[in-house]
Amino acid sequence: MGLSAVMILCTAGCGNSAAKGSAEEIPELLDPVIQSVNTMPAEYRNLYNTKVYEGVVSMDITEYSYSSSQNFSAYGKLPGESVSSGDALITGNTEKKDEEIRKLQDRIAEFDESYQKKILEMQEDYKELGYKINSARDKHEIYQGSEPAYLDPATGRESAAHAKWVAESYQAMINFNLATLNKENQEIAIAKYVETYELDRAHMEDSLARLGKQKNMTNLLSRSSGNVVAVGFYDAGALISRGKAAAAVGDLDHKVILTEYISKNDLTRAKDVYAFVNGERYEVNVRELTSEEYSRIKDRDGSVYSTFEVEDPEGKLNLGDYAVVVVASDAYEHVLCVPTDAIQKDDEGTYVYTVGSAGENIRKNVSIGKKDGNFTEIVSGLEEGEKVLTDQNVREVNKTTTVEYGSVSGKFSTAGYLFYPAGEWQTSPVELGTVYLKEMCVSLNEHVTKGQVIAKLEVVPDTIEIAKRERELQRLMERFAETVKEREDCGDPPDYDEVWKATAKALDKSIQTQAEKYADKAEELEKYKKYSGVISITAPYDGIVTSIQEREDGSLVFYKDKLAMISKEDKSFVIIEDKGGALSYGNRVNITYKKDGQDIKAEGTVVTASQRALSADLRNQVALIRVDAESFAEMAGSSVTSTGYWNRNMFTVSTDTNVMNDVLVVPRKCVTTINGSTYVTQVFDDGTGKLVPFIAGGSDSANYWAVSGLTEGMKICLE
Repeated sequence: MGLSAVMILCTAGCGNSAAKGSAEEIPELLDPVIQSVNTMPAEYRNLYNTKVYEGVVSMDITEYSYSSSQNFSAYGKLPGESVSSGDALITGNTEKKDEEIRKLQDRIAEFDESYQKKILEMQEDYKELGYKINSARDKHEIYQGSEPAYLDPATGRESAAHAKWVAESYQAMINFNLATLNKENQEIAIAKYVETYELDRAHMEDSLARLGKQKNMTNLLSRSSGNVVAVGFYDAGALISRGKAAAAVGDLDHKVILTEYISKNDLTRAKDVYAFVNGERYEVNVRELTSEEYSRIKDRDGSVYSTFEVEDPEGKLNLGDYAVVVVASDAYEHVLCVPTDAIQKDDEGTYVYTVGSAGENIRKNVSIGKKDGNFTEIVSGLEEGEKVLTDQNVREVNKTTTVEYGSVSGKFSTAGYLFYPAGEWQTSPVELGTVYLKEMCVSLNEHVTKGQVIAKLEVVPDTIEIAKRERELQRLMERFAETVKEREDCGDPPDYDEVWKATAKALDKSIQTQAEKYADKAEELEKYKKYSGVISITAPYDGIVTSIQEREDGSLVFYKDKLAMISKEDKSFVIIEDKGGALSYGNRVNITYKKDGQDIKAEGTVVTASQRALSADLRNQVALIRVDAESFAEMAGSSVTSTGYWNRNMFTVSTDTNVMNDVLVVPRKCVTTINGSTYVTQVFDDGTGKLVPFIAGGSDSANYWAVSGLTEGMKICLE
């Protein structure tokens, strides 16, 4: 078997080049055959066994979900906006709850009115019973002091006068006792009625409070301060399932580095773990996951990422910065090495062939140690400078270059569209009368300012309905005045008189209920009387006209009919597809669009988090970009079509990705890669070359960049 039988030659262009192939297994040759091969001296080198993981500077993120399924109504906050604890991230549709609350409030008002009428009737009955008691008492007392003589002197028997007195006195006593009993029964009845009312009223109030809580639950509230970094995308009325992450808030002040998942074993065995960003090393600590957490995230999201706490006392790191995490399992400085393919093994042990002074091949047994992708440490058996036979070629140095500081990056370019997640329909506010569209004053994609007229309506008021409501309001005022007078007549009841107190309480409640009802009806009437003649519908805020309900001038318009949708310009975005997760919160991008036939450029900032920072619920493979209001208005004006949330007029969005600044840069054609390890051929003043390993952090189409192993100004072989 020949020495080079299993090797694949790989030239580095000049100096010493490395053979590409397996450097982990040493072939066992029972009958070695010496072939004419190249030589390379045993030299002191650095051996690295490292793995580099790409990452991004992100932040701590909290995701929020509903505890019960809700229907989407609107976004309270959108990506890029700051939030405080308690702010609504999403507002749910409350129409059903509002209707339930309104009905219950009406029921309570009717219940109070019915109670007030009933308690007053019972009070009148109670007063009447009081009068009857007084009359019966008076009669009873009269009979008590006017008993006639029992015997009739003429007959010697009970006199007719006495018999009559007995009958009438007995009846007076019965009437008095009965009146007293009736009054006591009425007191009991009133007390029971008041107790039942108060219990029923408390139950209704509890139900109203419960409905209020349920209404509040339709709002998804943030529990912390920060910035919104992701939302789910929903149309009005869409169901948001219980437990599904619908929005995320990030702590921009607490930066972390996210990478693909790195196993706990790899990190535990590593001799060094650190991050590298823009030419600087940063110390990191991994947030360890338990096996249960790993399984839960894996099952939920399909992908698991590692999170590293990073030490950045000077605040040099920016959100969105490209980062790498270096996991060094072995790193040995200045060890004597030879190419791994020079080492062989047979029954007598491990050996190499060296070249003697006369050019003869000399077998030398050696002891070996650590390896990297191409070199193996010689523990004993060789001295520095001894030449060993190897398959690696040695060529004359032709061209050289030097290692210098620079930047590397990738390129990203895609189509972008305008995105309007916060649009509101402007509708007709006229409830009574006949309404016609006089004029639509805006056009699609037009930029409007707060207060600008978007439509004009002509209103013919319904005078009959208005007069009817005025009469109703007058009756309410008269009834209110009567109740106030009754309360004044009632005065201040003493503590011992429960009936009196109940009457006063009922009157007070009735006054409050009637006042509220009168205020509501008065407000309604004012709203009905408000609209007459030509009225203007105006924009409530600065924004973009993103949809118009097609209507002819003079057509009928009904209450709440849609006229035009105005999307808030400060809540609109450029949206792009980012399936590969190239962009992250804080990245700057360039946007090119057409205006008057000319290419116009604008800048934007990505305001959605890296996909690796989010769960699968929010990993929607798009990125939102915030643009300044002036540029956005011009971009909207350049659009000619619209289909809902996404305006389909296309823009070009481009940026540099995986940007690493202030790093040592090596042209790709200078680098030899063997079994995952990277090398350059260092060229010395005498023209000789030496294969030198370095830790490559990454590369672009033209260059590699080095984490360590190279120095500025180092001369290397170019080709």
